[in-house]
Amino acid sequence: MDAVRVLALIFDDDNIAGALNKNSLKTGRGNRWNKERVKSVRSNYEIPAHGTDAKEFSRWMSLIHAAAYVKLSPSALRRAAQRGEIPSQHPLPAGPWIFDRGVLEQPDTRAVLDRIRKHGGAVRSLDQLPLEI
Repeated sequence: MDAVRVLALIFDDDNIAGALNKNSLKTGRGNRWNKERVKSVRSNYEIPAHGTDAKEFSRWMSLIHAAAYVKLSPSALRRAAQRGEIPSQHPLPAGPWIFDRGVLEQPDTRAVLDRIRKHGGAVRSLDQLPLEI
């Protein structure tokens, strides 16, 4: 279960169950998810629980935490991720956006973040003419 593997980077089992249920996903037997079922999946697929590795725990951030870290609004960061300008993971349609702190610190990513801060995320088309008043 790839979604559980990615969600475990930032969520505990109870929150993973909530995200799976929010996306109308069922277990193999057609049941709703709960923390015990998520724990069972993690155990079967050898997926570590959230927070068991302090180094990994500090590496991954939710949209809210990543936005605060890079000093952007959550909506501006989400839009940049949706456009593919900022690498992220989004394992479920109605689920969280997950960011890697190391990627946010890379020079290419920093340049995109600086452009968004300066121009509000707008990307000027090459064939767009300036408006002179």
